[in-house]
Amino acid sequence: GVWSMLADKDGDLWGSDFFGLYNIDPGTGLFTEHSFEISGKANPDINDIIQDSTGVIWATGREMIYKINKTKTNGQIRLLAERIKLPGINARIIKIASDSTLFLISDIGLYEFSKKNKTTRLFQPDKIYNDIRDMEKIGGNIWLAGIRNYGLMIFDAEHKTFKKINIELPYNKSRPFLVSGIVSGKDYIWISTQADGLIKLDKQYQFIKQFTEYDGLPSMRITQLRADKNKNLWIITLGGLSKLNVSNNTFTNYGNTEGLLNQYGLNYLCSNSRGGFYLNENDYLHTFDASGTNVDDTSLSVYINFLKAAGKSFYQASPISLNYNKNDITIDFIGLNYTQTAKIKYAYKLEGAYKEWKDLGNNHSIFFANLKDGNYTFRVRASLNGSDWKEATNPFSFTIKPPFFRTWWFLLLIALSITTLLYYLYHLKINRIRNEEKIRNRIARDLHDDIGSTLSGINLYSKMVLSRSDNTDIETKVILAKIEERTGSMMDAMSDIVWSINPHNDTVANILVRMKEYAAEMLEAKDINYYFETDETSTGQKLDLSIRKEIFLIFKEAVNNAARHSDCTKMVIQVSTYQNKFSLQVKDNGKGMDTLPLQSGNGLFNMKARAKEINGTLLIKSQEDGGTIIHLEVPLT
Repeated sequence: GVWSMLADKDGDLWGSDFFGLYNIDPGTGLFTEHSFEISGKANPDINDIIQDSTGVIWATGREMIYKINKTKTNGQIRLLAERIKLPGINARIIKIASDSTLFLISDIGLYEFSKKNKTTRLFQPDKIYNDIRDMEKIGGNIWLAGIRNYGLMIFDAEHKTFKKINIELPYNKSRPFLVSGIVSGKDYIWISTQADGLIKLDKQYQFIKQFTEYDGLPSMRITQLRADKNKNLWIITLGGLSKLNVSNNTFTNYGNTEGLLNQYGLNYLCSNSRGGFYLNENDYLHTFDASGTNVDDTSLSVYINFLKAAGKSFYQASPISLNYNKNDITIDFIGLNYTQTAKIKYAYKLEGAYKEWKDLGNNHSIFFANLKDGNYTFRVRASLNGSDWKEATNPFSFTIKPPFFRTWWFLLLIALSITTLLYYLYHLKINRIRNEEKIRNRIARDLHDDIGSTLSGINLYSKMVLSRSDNTDIETKVILAKIEERTGSMMDAMSDIVWSINPHNDTVANILVRMKEYAAEMLEAKDINYYFETDETSTGQKLDLSIRKEIFLIFKEAVNNAARHSDCTKMVIQVSTYQNKFSLQVKDNGKGMDTLPLQSGNGLFNMKARAKEINGTLLIKSQEDGGTIIHLEVPLT
C-alpha cells in the first residue's frame, strides 16, 4: 500500500511510501522506483506528493523537501530533483498544501515554506493541540484545518492566525471529532472523521447534518474524502468504498461483490484528469470511471488476478515455475459487472489435470491441493444468466517441477550408474570365471602330469616285476598284484577327477561323451547291450563343476553295480534336461536287487549321499527278476 498518490498533468501516476517514490503504470501495475534519483539514497520515506500550478512536483520526507522537474524522452521518464533540507524541523510532515507558498502540515503545527527563499516558518493553532490532520482552502486566504483532539479551526493565511469553530454533533457531544479529510464545495463544506462519520456544513461553518451508518455509510471510520467532477463525494471507510450523491444525500457502496479484492484494505484514492479515480488496495491498483454514466448492465469482463503458493503471489507477466513441494496453490479471479454482481457464476478447468469445465458457483477463487508435477493451464469463465459465458483472456500457465529424483537427468544418471555397476559386476564375474578356469586347468594339468605319471609308473613297474619274477614267492606276488590293482583304481579315479576339474568339460555334451566312454568300456566287456537316449537340445546346457562330478560318479556307480551284480543283458540310459532340471535314468533287465540290504552298502549309500550333496533326488525301483531302475533328478539353479 502507498501513503500518497498523484496523477500529474501529463497523466503519469506516482506513488510514495516509506521506501521512496515510484512511477506506476496503470495498465500493468508495474512500479518503477525513482527514490535514489531524487534523494541520492535508498529508501527515503516520502509522506506526500503534489503538483503545483506551474507543473513542479513537490515531495516531502523527514526534515527534507524535494522540488522535482520531470522530463520524458521516448516514453522514458527522468526526474531532476532539488533537495532542500528543512533545518530545525523535527516533525513528521503529513501532507502538503499548495498555494503561492507551500504549507507543510505536521503533527506539531503548520509550516509555511517559501518557494523563493527556501525558508520555513512555524504557526501553531493552540498552546496544546497542534496536530493538524488536513487543511483545505475555502476561498481567498482562508483555510479550514482539522486539529486532532480539538476539532475545526479557521486559518487566515494573510494574518497567520487560527480561530476555533465550535460544532456540536448529534451523535457525539462529549469529545471533539477527529478530522480525516476536508472538501469545500460550491455551497457546502464536507468534513470526514475517523470515528463520527461524515459532517455537512454550510459556507458559514454552520452544522447541517451528520451522516452515519443509519444513512448508508459502510462504517463511521473514514480515512479519505474526495470529490469527482460532478461534485459527488467518494469516501474510503473501514467497510469499503462509498459514493455520496450530494443531490439527494444517498450512498452507493462498493465492496468485494462489486469487484474489490479486499474492501477492508483500501489505502488511497486519487483523481485523474479524465474524471476517474485510481484506488490503491494493498497490492492492487483499481481504476474506475467516477461519472456513473453509460453503464451497461449486461457487460461482463473476466480476469485472472494472481496465483498464490507458499505465501507468495505470482502474476502471468513471466513464466510461473513452482517446486514440487510448493504444489498447494490458490488462484484468484474476478468477473466485473457493477450492477448484477451477485448473479455472476463461475466455471473453470485445469488443463493438465482435466479438460472439462467445473462449476464454482459465486466463488471467485479456488484452491488446488497437492498437484502432481507437470504443466498446467488454468482457465476461467463467468456468466450472468448461466448460458452466455465469457472466458478470461489471460489464462494462467504454470509448471510444477518434479522432484530431482524424478527428473530425466537423475533417471539417466541412475540408469548409467546401474549399467556401470552391472558391467563392473559382470566384469568381476568374467574375471573370476577366467581365474577359476586357469586354476582348474593348472590343477588338472598338475594332477595328470605329476600324480598321474607317478601312478602310471608304479603300476607299470609292478606289472614288470610280476612278469619277470618267476621265482618270487606267492606272498610277494599277492602284494604286487594288489599294488597293481590299487594303482589302477587310483589312476581311474584320478582320471575322473582330472576330467571333472577341466573347465572344457562343463557342458551336458561333454558329460555324455564321458558317460558313453565309460559305458562302452564297462558294458561291452560283459556283452551287455546298451542304448543311450539323449535330448539333443540340452547338450549345450552348462553344468557346474560340483554337479557334473557328482552326476558322473552316481552314473558310474549305477552302471558298475548293474554290470557286476545284476546279470543283465540289456541296459537303457536316458539323459535329458527340462524345466531347468537335469534328469538321468539307468534301467536294466537284470535279476533285480533287494534294496533294503543295500541301504547299508557303500555303493547305494554313496549314491544317495552324492545326490543329497547336489540337492538332487535319487529314486531306486527294483523287482526280483524284473530289473532295476535308478532315476536321478538334479536342479540346475
